[in-house]
Amino acid sequence: MITNETAKSTYTVISGKNDYAIGFLYNTNPNGSPQIKLYVNKLSESPLVYGTDYTLSDDGTKVILAEVNAGDRLDIIRDIPMVQLSDYHIGRIDPDQIEGDMDMAVMRDQQLKGDLDFAIELPEDHEARLQICEREIDALQALVPTPASPTNQLADKNFVNSSISTATAMFKGTYDTLAELEEVTADVNDYGFVVSTDAAGNTVYSRYKYNGTAWVFEYNLNNSSFTSDQWASINSGITTSLVTKLTNLPVLILSVSADGTTGVVSVTATSDITSVAVKKLYGGATVTGTSNITGATATFTPSTITDITVDDWVLEVR
Repeated sequence: MITNETAKSTYTVISGKNDYAIGFLYNTNPNGSPQIKLYVNKLSESPLVYGTDYTLSDDGTKVILAEVNAGDRLDIIRDIPMVQLSDYHIGRIDPDQIEGDMDMAVMRDQQLKGDLDFAIELPEDHEARLQICEREIDALQALVPTPASPTNQLADKNFVNSSISTATAMFKGTYDTLAELEEVTADVNDYGFVVSTDAAGNTVYSRYKYNGTAWVFEYNLNNSSFTSDQWASINSGITTSLVTKLTNLPVLILSVSADGTTGVVSVTATSDITSVAVKKLYGGATVTGTSNITGATATFTPSTITDITVDDWVLEVR
């Protein structure tokens, strides 16, 4: 008599363990194989083969796996044939035969119930959903025509078509004039550069692309508003800190002379002179006059000659 509703046993395989209880009643086929199915990890995979992948314990209550992998999921499921195996005749019927057939019917019902539990349930509106999916797929296909059309927003049609017909855009080199580039044989999207010099003396690389009939200007490369002197300064490595130090260096004077008749003082230094001043030795008053500076040389002409001809003045050079 069947009193257990179980028609399936599930286990997680443990390392070192290869025998697992079946957990429900089952019958045996005429060839001796059990009416059960074993699956590892997925119910959709092929079941394990009796005698190769697994055997039964001596009492028939356990399956013994030939190969075990810790962590695998093992499903043992009853597998009753969907046929009538008994043949009844007129006369006395053996109660064991009736009991066995009723047990088989119950086991078959339990098996079917288990199959339903694992079946995929379709929604009532599944046909309408499928029709919507088909229409959306058709709409997507319409957006990706072959070849691409002017209304296709999913690709740059000019690039796609030219890439298919001419392999890809190719660099055709750098030339001194546009006329030289125009002599080059090219396909659509091929490109090249023409070198020139701008008003500030900078080298300019003009990029041109072939559109199928002519070379079309796109943009300039390496163009700059810096002058040649500015580029020289940029590349010199001079920093603000270094400029400050150089500015604060004292001027080394090579020679100083004063004309006793005119009062003009002449100065020669090792570096450029920025200012020249004369002060009276006593009192520190600045002598009025005019400075004339040219690079590392300078002259000072006093407004009053006697301010210089009298030996009581100091020369300041920066």
